Order: sequence, then C-alpha cells, then structure tokens
Amino acid sequence: MAPLFIISFLSFIGLLWAAAGFVWTPLAQVSWVLQKMGGFSAILFLIIFVFSPSVRKKCRLLWGRLQTAPLAEHKIFIFSFFFISGCLLSFAALYRHNSLQSGTFDLGILLNATWNFAHGNGFYDPVLNLQSYLGDHWQPILVLYAPFFRFFTSAAPFLMSQGFAIAVGAYGLYKIGIHLTGRRDWSVFCAILFLLHRDIHKINRFHFHPEVLGFIFLIWAIYFIIKERFLLAFLLVVFCWFLKEDFPVNTFAVGVVSFWISKNWRFGTGVMASSVLMFYLIIGIFMPHFLGSEMPTHLVRYNNLGNTPATIIITLILSPHHVLKDILTDPWFWNVPIRYLVPFFLLPFLSPPFLVASLISWLPHLLSDHPPQRSLQCQYGVPVLCFLAVGALFSLSRLLKTPERFYGIGTKMMTIGPTPFVLIMIAVFSFGVPRYFRPVDADRVHTFHSLISSIPVEASVIAQDNLGPHLAYRKVLKVFPNRFEGDYIVLDKMGNKWPMSDETYSANLNHIMATDHYEVIKEEGGFVIFKRKS
Repeated sequence: MAPLFIISFLSFIGLLWAAAGFVWTPLAQVSWVLQKMGGFSAILFLIIFVFSPSVRKKCRLLWGRLQTAPLAEHKIFIFSFFFISGCLLSFAALYRHNSLQSGTFDLGILLNATWNFAHGNGFYDPVLNLQSYLGDHWQPILVLYAPFFRFFTSAAPFLMSQGFAIAVGAYGLYKIGIHLTGRRDWSVFCAILFLLHRDIHKINRFHFHPEVLGFIFLIWAIYFIIKERFLLAFLLVVFCWFLKEDFPVNTFAVGVVSFWISKNWRFGTGVMASSVLMFYLIIGIFMPHFLGSEMPTHLVRYNNLGNTPATIIITLILSPHHVLKDILTDPWFWNVPIRYLVPFFLLPFLSPPFLVASLISWLPHLLSDHPPQRSLQCQYGVPVLCFLAVGALFSLSRLLKTPERFYGIGTKMMTIGPTPFVLIMIAVFSFGVPRYFRPVDADRVHTFHSLISSIPVEASVIAQDNLGPHLAYRKVLKVFPNRFEGDYIVLDKMGNKWPMSDETYSANLNHIMATDHYEVIKEEGGFVIFKRKS
C-alpha cells in the first residue's frame, strides 16, 4: 500500500502546483512521449499475453488478488485509484488553462458571469451582451462556485470540480458493479473503461461546462435507485435540473430506466412527470424571463424544423419522414454509435433500457442542425456516456451470472479475465486521445501575467479568445475584435487567433494600431496591451 500513498501524495502536490499556475516548458513533449510509450507498451504486453500461458496465469492471479484482498486494504486501493484519477484529470485541464490554451468561449464566459454574480452584478454576461447568462443557458448550479470568486481569481474550482466529477462518476460505476456482479475485479474494469473513454477526455480538455457534474448526479441517482433509496435518487435528479436547460430530458430518461431497475412505477412516473414540468418551466418561463425575450437564444439551432416551438412540434408531427431522412443521411449519425459504444466493447447492446435512455438523451441534440450538438461532441455527450456506462455494467452482470448464454461469451471473459480488454483500451487511449496541451514557453506565460497585473479590476477589457479566461475577473470583458471601446485591449500575436483567420486578425490589429483612440502601453513576448486615450 505504501506506493499508493506515495503516488496519491505526489498527485495531490502536482494538482496544487497546477492550481497555483505551474507551467514547465518541456512538460507538453514529455507527457506526449509518455502517452505514446504507454500505447506501445500496452500493445507489446498484449502480444506477450496472447502467446504466454504463464503471463496469462499471473494476470489472473493479480486480478484475483483484487477480488480476495482484505476489505480494509481494498478500500485503500479504491480510494487511491479514484483520487489519483481525479488529480490527473484536474491537473491536465489546469495545465492547459495555465498554458494559455483555454478560451473565452466557454470558460471565460462562465468565469466572468460567476465573478459578476459573486460581486453583486447578477449573472451579467458582457461577452454575449446579456443582462443574465441564465437567459442563454440555464445553469444556476454556478451559484455554488460564487463564494470562491468573491475572494479569489482562479479557474481552479471549475477545472478541479470537472476532473473530480469524472472520477466520482467512475467510482459510482464501481459501486453499481459491486452491487450487480459482486465482483471487485470486473467492477474496477468497467470504471477503467469509462476513465479511458476517448470522449471523456474530449470533454475534460474542452474548458469547463457545469453539465459535466452530471457524471455525479446521473450515475449516483441510478445507483440509489438500484439500492431503492428513492429520496436520495430524487434529490440528485433535482440537482440535474440546475445543470442545463436540456437536463430534464435526461432525468426523464432516468425515470424510464427506473421502471426496469426498481419496478417502482410511482417513482418512475413521478420523475418523468416532474421532468416534463421542469422542462416547460425552464424553457417557457425561467429562461425567457432572464433573457427578456419569448424565444430562447439557441432556438436558431432548430431552424431546419421551424422558427418557433410550435412550428417545430408541428413539423415533427406532420413530417417525421423528412426529419428521419435528414438524420439518417447525416454521416455523424453513424459516427456517434461507433465512437460511444465500441470503447465499452458493445456491452450496452445487451441492456435495451439504457440504449433507450441514451436515445432519449441524444434526441434533442439529434434534431438540432448544430454539428457539434448533433454529433455529441464534448459536453453534449455527458448524459449518453452515463447511460451507456451503466448499461455496460448491467450487460456484464448478465454475462457473468449466466456465462453459458450469448454463445458462451461470459465463460470466455471469465477465463481470460479483464487484462486484454484493459490493454486494448490503453492502446486506443494512447493513440486516439489528442494531446491535452501544446508546447508552451513558460517564460512567455510568466511575461503575460506580469503584463496584465497592472490592469485595474474595474477596467473594461477586450481580449483575444485565448487570453479572456485570465482577464475574466471584472465586470466587463469582451472578445477581440469588438466595436465596444474598452479601457484596454489585450492581444497575443503568437497565440491562437480563433475565431478569426490570420488575415482577419491582422486587419483588425492594423485598424487598432492606426486609430487615434488607443495607444500601445506594453509590448513584450508577442503580447500587446493597448490603453484607450483619455
């Protein structure tokens, strides 16, 4: 157990270091090499495993040790495993942010809106020019972060809570696995599959989104339904309603699967009915109130169906064949099942209720004409991943309890153990997950923070997208270019120029240089700070 304590301690120290703004120039290359080495090692070990009976025997004994270890020793292992996972996920996201590789869309917006709320300005969102961010996305869960931003200026609470939400969700899967299978080894195996899933890391590296907390609320809600602790399950369902405006659809799906899990029709019906009511309240009353408009801002993503909720519903009822044709002819429709199911070795196929729940969660995104939404990129896939992961556990339970069924797959799995499946996923992870962060010059990052330290917190700032999250702790933040004349403009000529092309960026920069409204007050390391003339 000593090595686990040492690794846990080092992981925690690394996490605190990253939270303090740590940047080390060689780290990006070192981590990338280690990731590739892990993949090659997994492939090599898999080959040895296939051809060496003695290695297969030792691997089975190792997994057997997990099953037979004393309870106290096993608890230490489990805590260390998921704690280290949370630390590593959080560290990777924090280091990406420290390296100036996060963006104002969406991290900067969320930081700025939450900072504004903490300082008595409501959820004022100057980036999107909204009096309340809640009119754009219904995410009042951000209130829980406000006390920190009252006194501190750091993205650490967002990014750390995201990393640990994934780890706590994985621990929930382990607990469900223990209840269903009674096997520690296969329960840890399913948690590992979840943590190595490619889309988990696409979610974690794409800034921060409150809906990632759904990994905790949805998975643990299902766990409490299985344990017939319905009050706790419903409490987590309620928390889901504060993550995003479309989450009542996902809790409706929880109600659907609860019929199969618990046979408690009252609880299932109550969850579905309350979810429908909450969806109406959020979309029809709460968001229009904060937006100051009857039409939600993201309704334009459904223009292929209509420009009002009524016309969208009419289109779905009267022309379902056109909608279905549009969906089936989209290549992304076929890409999503492959991306999401293959890493679970297609196990969810043996759990139809969870496939249905996944389709229910996917439906609002599938009807959209916004490509990242339809293809469940990044945060849009959180609920689907939850349902598929739990579905994989239910399927695994069926295979282990009746190993002779389904062409004896369960018997073969129990014979060879989890080792080859884990090795395959490590290899896929190593070669399939993009690097979390690009190489960065640590001295240049330190130069940036030194330059912006002189900008007053009460000043309005227009910042390049990759710099916005570091300047979000003020009332007014805008993204360059912007017609609004801020007190300061902060640019990074060597950084990511998204959403502009190089030509558009240069044209806007030259325009600022030529105007009489601003003067350059600092320029170093590719960073330029303009100040509005008095």
